[in-house]
Parts: sequence; C-alpha cells; structure tokens
Amino acid sequence: MKLRQTLELQIISLNANGQGEAFFEGKTIDVDNVFPGDIVKASVTFISKEKIFAKAFEFIKLSDLRIQPLCGHAPKCGGCNWQEISYETQLELKQKLISSEFQKQNLNIVVHPVSPSTSQAYRSKTQFALSFTQGKTLIGHFKKNSHEIVDLDSCPVHPAPINTITQNLKNLIVKNKISIYEEKKHRGLLRHIHLRFSQYEQKSILTLVVNESKTNFTLDQFVKEVAAENKDILGILVNFNTQEGNTIIGNHNELLWGKDLLEEVVNGKHYLFSSTNFFQTNISIAEKICEKIKDLFQGGTLLDLYSGVGLYAVQLGEKATAITCVEYSEAAIVNAKLNLKNNQLDKKSECFSGDVLKFLEHFTSTKKIFDTVIVNPPRKGLDEKVKELLPLIVGRDLIYVSCSPITLARDLKELSSTFIIEELFPFDMFPHTHHVESVVYLKKK
Repeated sequence: MKLRQTLELQIISLNANGQGEAFFEGKTIDVDNVFPGDIVKASVTFISKEKIFAKAFEFIKLSDLRIQPLCGHAPKCGGCNWQEISYETQLELKQKLISSEFQKQNLNIVVHPVSPSTSQAYRSKTQFALSFTQGKTLIGHFKKNSHEIVDLDSCPVHPAPINTITQNLKNLIVKNKISIYEEKKHRGLLRHIHLRFSQYEQKSILTLVVNESKTNFTLDQFVKEVAAENKDILGILVNFNTQEGNTIIGNHNELLWGKDLLEEVVNGKHYLFSSTNFFQTNISIAEKICEKIKDLFQGGTLLDLYSGVGLYAVQLGEKATAITCVEYSEAAIVNAKLNLKNNQLDKKSECFSGDVLKFLEHFTSTKKIFDTVIVNPPRKGLDEKVKELLPLIVGRDLIYVSCSPITLARDLKELSSTFIIEELFPFDMFPHTHHVESVVYLKKK
C-alpha cells in the first residue's frame, strides 16, 4: 500500500475516535467523516505499523443510517460529527465502540446501554473561532479538518442565551471595528471567544482571547459596551495570548468587568465555579452520573482524586464519614473548599492542590487506606505509577469516571490484576459527537 493510493472501501464500524473502519487486504483503514454502510473512494493519507488513514473524496453509496441533520451546518461544521445519524443510532454505536475497546484488551465487562441526554441544547461551555474573510466578520466553529470557519447565526446544541450573546457580540465587533486576529500575519486583536453558561442562573461569563499583553483603551471601551448590551453576562475576562501560531489560550487572565463566578445546581446541591474551572458541560447528564455514583457508594471514608470543584465529593458527602479531595488546580480547590462548606461538609472534609501522584506516595508511605476512591482523570488516563499505588490505598471500592474508552480500557486491563471489574455505565455527555462518558465500578480482590 502506498500514500495517495485510491481505495474503494466499505465502512464496517466506527472506532473510539469516531472514525470509520474499513478492511482492505487484511488491513484496517481508518476514514474520517463516514458512517457504517457508506461505500467510498478514499485516498491513503498516512501509513505506519499501527495505523493506516484514508480520506474519502467520493461517496459511491450512502449509509442507510444517514438522516437529515437538525442543523443545516452539520455536513461542514466540526462542532458536531454525528448529526447525520439518528440519536437512537448514536447511542447504540457508542455502546458498541466501548465494547470494542474492551474486547481489544480481552476484558469481559458488562456494558450497560448508554444513558441518553434529556437536553439537546446541552453545551454549557463553548469556544468560538473568528476570522475576517472577504470583508465579513465570521464567528463559529472550524470546518471539519480545516481552519476555515463556519459562520454560525445559532447552534442547536448551545442554550438559547449563548446564541443570543454570540449574535450581539458579532454586531458589536462590527460596529466598533474590532480587528480580528490573522494567524499567518500575527496581527489583529481578537483571537477567540469563550462562554461558560449556568443552567441554574441562566447567566454566562465571557472570556475574550486577545493578541495583546495588557488592556488598552479600545478593549476597555468594547468590554463596557458588551456588558451594557448583554444583561445575561455576569462577568467579562480578557485572556492575553501573544503567542504566534494556533495556540488558543494564553497563560494570564484579567477580570475587566463583573465577577468570575457562576453558580450551578446538580441534584439539589449548589456549586460555585469560575470560568477556568472544570465543570461538566451537560448538566442533565452530570445529574445522572452523580445519581449512579451515589448508588454505587457504600459509605465510609472517601478519596476523590482529580476532584475539580468537588462535584462528586459534595454529592457523596452525606453518606461519607470523611472526605479527602485532591486536585492539581489550586483555583479549583479554592472553589471545592467553598462548595463543601456551603453544603455543610467542611467539618469532615479536607482538600489539597498538587500532583496526584505525590499525594498517593504520601498516603502509601503513611499506610493510609480509604474505603472508596473515585478517579476522574484527564483524557490521557491514569499515569503508570498512579495505577501501581491505587491498590495500596483502596480498601474496598474504586469508581473510575472516564471520558475516553481507549485509555479507560487500557487502564482497566492493568488494574484487573487487583480489582474485580463489576460493571460499566455509559452516559451521553456530548450528543451528536463520538464522545461518551463512562462510570466503572471496581471491587478490591
């Protein structure tokens, strides 16, 4: 097989990255933007010992799974990659791709059906790219596999207030002649727009990413006008990013107006978090995940690793005898302490910011054991040393929350020597994309 070779491929399945899988002369070929049942002509774009990728350039036959998407931008926009199949089919495919990853690791695990999202306008955190093209300001998402922007008047997966703010912003950018950043020339002011939204408050925090190292008069005046025109915005921050290239976020934020604090309610529990803190994007699914974890938690001492602002710690607080939270982000731990206190759990909880591994090494050196440990690591999964130390501190149960079936299956394979993997519960945190959230319950052998 050679680069740029043309192949006729029938797409058989989807992998955990949302790519189509086809088979050619005993080899698996991964293809973007296709679905099972599609028959395509594709050009080979990459070859290695582990992977072969191809790009479809002609559809010979379209899959029977395809439907009319709910958004007219869906075929081009990279914000959602599964709108062209029905929601019921999306859930079935997500369950299959999880099971497939476990089969690759020779793990026999019960994978329950994917719990659906009750909201389709679910995305409470979003970022927009900008460009000035042919005399027109564009705000939206990148086209699939491209740096061209799909200009969005509205987006069906965004709550209505976010769509309203986005349109008001575009009008004000044009009115005030705010320059848009040009990546190739490294000039222009406004690079990206970020919005965090609270379902409970129906309010947002706006962050403007700018190609500046400090505020200036133009920016100050623009922020004041944005605040005056958008009553649903609680605070406006500026992120300073003068790096060349396509780096999205700089290292420094400054609050220019209002406050950097949102309030959200999950299953009756109140949480405060800032624009930079991690908080689950789909609140309806966050509630379902918390309910499942509460069902699995049998009480006793709790260690919440990668705890963020204390989402799970607060939910389990009433059943726990003592709570320990560990999170790398110091800002998140500040809010975690506040959330535990506001929910009357501060007297039986302690929170630490820093590297998870260092705390695990400390706990093992002092022979400290927790009845239940929750881990909710980033997409890359658990570090090797963390997996070695977990069995030494888990007294009874381990609950693993994951956003990546690939790294989840890998980690569970290694943990299976000391834990019995009971069940996996998937949740559709991100409808119309290939992403899926999973909760796995493990018991200490």
